[in-house]
Amino acid sequence: MYSVIMTTLENLQDAERIIDALLNKKLAACAQIQQINSYYNFKGKRENQTEYLLYLKTKSSLYDKIEKTIKELRFKDYLNWIDDETNINYL
Repeated sequence: MYSVIMTTLENLQDAERIIDALLNKKLAACAQIQQINSYYNFKGKRENQTEYLLYLKTKSSLYDKIEKTIKELRFKDYLNWIDDETNINYL
């Protein structure tokens, strides 16, 4: 089984650093970067900025290793931000 994994990065250098690590470890067969405009809430305020959307083509069985590699190379509080800004009780 195959997968396409997506994540966003604040700058092109971080995206390229993650791509290099994943390709060097043979965790992804192909990676693509697309510049996007992101709109989001941060600490109670609406924000927008340019980000880079990273697409990774890989085997589904490699997901855990890819996630671990990305987490090691990203800011630690990124996932905490997602938890803070989403509210499943809202609906």
